[in-house]
Amino acid sequence: MAQIIFALDFDDIKEAKRWIKRLKRYVNFFKIGYQLFTKYGIDSLKVVKDEGKDIFLDLKLFDIPEVCGKAVENAAKFVVYSITVHLLSGKKAVEYAKKSQINGYPHIWGVTVLSSLKGDSLKLAEIGAKCDVEGFIVSGEDVRRLKRKYPEKEIVVPGIRPKGTSRHTHKKVLTPEEAIKLGADFLVMGRAIREAKYPLRFIKSII
Repeated sequence: MAQIIFALDFDDIKEAKRWIKRLKRYVNFFKIGYQLFTKYGIDSLKVVKDEGKDIFLDLKLFDIPEVCGKAVENAAKFVVYSITVHLLSGKKAVEYAKKSQINGYPHIWGVTVLSSLKGDSLKLAEIGAKCDVEGFIVSGEDVRRLKRKYPEKEIVVPGIRPKGTSRHTHKKVLTPEEAIKLGADFLVMGRAIREAKYPLRFIKSII
């Protein structure tokens, strides 16, 4: 069954805490990205851990191999469930990331093409597959293509927008139902839930 990852895209850590407490009955995974992490650092991870939930650390690592590896090692020590590495950083950087895992964590989720851009995810996914990453960040119609080619990988889908809502900056969007039918294992959702008239009712309808 597909899992929802709620994106904690907030400037205020207190607001993030409120949403974790509000959603924790139905959501087990919470995304920490640049917005919260660059302001609060490790404290932003603690607010998720304090509620016994899993962290998706979305930093899209794109650097020399040694730096990517060290970042993954540090995340592993904090028992982060998953971290993103941009596959454009190359095979060596992804290999260092994999070598730096501790007991298989954090899962390495390879970023293919951002949902705000157009492009083919398959070529980049090949780099990740050769390095045995645990999953891919992929959007739009490429979800089906990658799930068919790599059925054992975790397929993580951003750009999830309920029918009739704005795309915002996303070029490639799917409704929750479409993403699940195409093979999504994780649905990354933030604004769609926050802006829903009844957020909990909306989440339960997806579940």
